Amino acid sequence: MRGGLKDRIDAENLAKAVEMGEEFLEKDKKVEISFDGSEIVITKIISYAITEEFVEENEKKLKKLGILK
Repeated sequence: MRGGLKDRIDAENLAKAVEMGEEFLEKDKKVEISFDGSEIVITKIISYAITEEFVEENEKKLKKLGILK
């Protein structure tokens, strides 16, 4: 039996990979636009729900990057 996600995924390395521009399947994208009267701010948000499905879809890449133990 496989261990739990917390035991199998190196979340710190995953965060670093995303910060460095790595993209994975099973992502959720959102763009927000706000205006405070003097400037327009556009924010792009990419989020990943780390589930068994996410791990299966990205298994090769996660192993290659040392994220999946």
